[in-house]
Amino acid sequence: MAQEKRTSDSPERAEQATQAFHDELAKLTENVAGEIRNPLKGIPRDQLLKDVAEFQWDKGLPDDILPLLRKGALVAQSPADFEALEELD
Repeated sequence: MAQEKRTSDSPERAEQATQAFHDELAKLTENVAGEIRNPLKGIPRDQLLKDVAEFQWDKGLPDDILPLLRKGALVAQSPADFEALEELD
């Protein structure tokens, strides 16, 4: 039984995937000081909260934990500014 070769849907998709890989590699090599970067930095608040809700749903977590997950994500996104977050009141 011969194995089928998988090919991308189009050359454009393959090129986009290759470009995305090179972009990520460039980000990694820019960090010559070895500092750890916050992966949540730069994500818009609406998108972050949407991602948190999807995480809660995907993991089958109870609904009453969602507010805590949201607070945790907001603090993790900008730990130095946690005192300014209205959601923590």
